[in-house]
Amino acid sequence: MYAAVLQGRSELGQCWNRGLEVSGKIRGVGFLIVVILFGVFFFSFGLGLIGKLFGFGLLACAIFFGLRFFGFSPSEQLHIRRAILHRFEPKKAEGVKGDDGEKAVNYIHREIDRQINKVRGILTFDGILLAVVRLPVDPKACNWWCHQSTELATFALLLSIILSLYLFLVRWGGVSTYDTFYNEFDFKAQHVEVRTVYVNFAVAMAMLAACAAAVGLFTRTLVN
Repeated sequence: MYAAVLQGRSELGQCWNRGLEVSGKIRGVGFLIVVILFGVFFFSFGLGLIGKLFGFGLLACAIFFGLRFFGFSPSEQLHIRRAILHRFEPKKAEGVKGDDGEKAVNYIHREIDRQINKVRGILTFDGILLAVVRLPVDPKACNWWCHQSTELATFALLLSIILSLYLFLVRWGGVSTYDTFYNEFDFKAQHVEVRTVYVNFAVAMAMLAACAAAVGLFTRTLVN
């Protein structure tokens, strides 16, 4: 009887925690929507270049923190890291052997290579779309919506390109990073986790630019 009561309390506590988590996410979504609306307002009606930079900064920050807010938590990332290590651990009690450690590190290296290939695709897409967006247009054929959408697409594409080029930087870490393969694995796994956020952010900026370019093209067609 007492065990059943404890189990019921445990389940009730889990339900309460899940409810708090959902409630927190709802409040977070509401806050991000407000920030996005302010960003769009300042970008569209701000004073010159400073207003546009401030509005776009709000919009980009909202998207970035939205990706972080709904992405993997640090505890989930730690569990994923341990799960990857466990896949390459031998079943003996002495722990991970050298060859098994190298396999784990090589697994991370393959993930980094996959991310680099994705960044190459993002750069190709951004370059093509930027060339299309910046094609000369008759001012009479581009209304207010067309003009604002074109500028938003340009800002988003430039940020995506800069971020993608930044992801090509090579990081080695310190000497202690390579003392054991555990240290090397942790360093490079954290590196992959950070790069994942940046890759997703670059993709989000490219998607925002594509949507803005589509709005600009549609409104330009309506004017014509």
